[in-house]
Amino acid sequence: MIELDKEMEREGYVISPPGSVEITDQNVEAQLCASYTCENCSHVGLRYRPFVEHHRQIYRAFAECPDCGWAMEV
Repeated sequence: MIELDKEMEREGYVISPPGSVEITDQNVEAQLCASYTCENCSHVGLRYRPFVEHHRQIYRAFAECPDCGWAMEV
């Protein structure tokens, strides 16, 4: 989790769901992440991690492994 947070911060993002994305859409993304398997350690059930860059209004979401920190953009 720390590495993803640091990388996103370097790119100008903060962890936050954007106001422009519906709660139901975020719930779907979170449910999808919970069904994913980590490609690094095979842990089942990844965390939904939403980031937003306010200046350019860009939203990015990641599935992140709670065990090893591996992440992929969803």
